[in-house]
Amino acid sequence: MNPLSFQAMVVINFSKQWPARVAGLEVPESIDETLDLAGYKAEIAKAKDWLAGLTAEKLAGREDVPVTFNLGMMEPTLPGQTWLTGFSTTNVYFHLSIAYAILRARGVPLGKPDMFAGGL
Repeated sequence: MNPLSFQAMVVINFSKQWPARVAGLEVPESIDETLDLAGYKAEIAKAKDWLAGLTAEKLAGREDVPVTFNLGMMEPTLPGQTWLTGFSTTNVYFHLSIAYAILRARGVPLGKPDMFAGGL
């Protein structure tokens, strides 16, 4: 299993970059996994701001635009909507759940409500 820093990097990068590809926007630069806690918090805030600016209009009509991405040993091409709602969302939640599990294993007092988007 990759470390917590890797999981955080992936969630932040995928959350911005994959919707940008579907929307036909400039793809935000990747962050690396060498940040400290303050650095990750700052990058999460930037990602949230970027996503807040991603309006429905920027994605309108892009549902069927083919998106191809190199994933190491494969290079799938999927329609934009399938890419976002199936592939990329699943990947973000996968890496987020791994980060959650790592934190829980280290004794961070997280519960199921902490996994819900926006909290409860």
